[in-house]
Amino acid sequence: MKQIEKWLTDNGITYRPAKWGNPYYFNDGFYVSGLIVTFDFYLDPDASRKMTAFERYMKRKKSYKCMYYKYGVGFWFRVLAASDDTKLEEHEQRVSDAMEAFWQAEHARRQQAQETA
Repeated sequence: MKQIEKWLTDNGITYRPAKWGNPYYFNDGFYVSGLIVTFDFYLDPDASRKMTAFERYMKRKKSYKCMYYKYGVGFWFRVLAASDDTKLEEHEQRVSDAMEAFWQAEHARRQQAQETA
């Protein structure tokens, strides 16, 4: 990740460190660290060239997962190690499954309470 940060700094690309995950849902302290790289076409007239160079650079980094998201007049990229991306997806799936199970049980409880009333 340090090489990516150095490359971003050398090329004048805006980024910041970030953490993803929900350490409080299962109280397991889970989170993964990565980078948020932003390209704002309104503020930076050279953003298109920088974004193209960044995408080309990240295609060579096979051990990192780079996801992009659009916002208003720009894009932001989530950069994670491939292993961390897999861990994050698994954790998010476990949280989603736990919420679904909770609401199914809650719905059944409410229906039973309504039937007995």
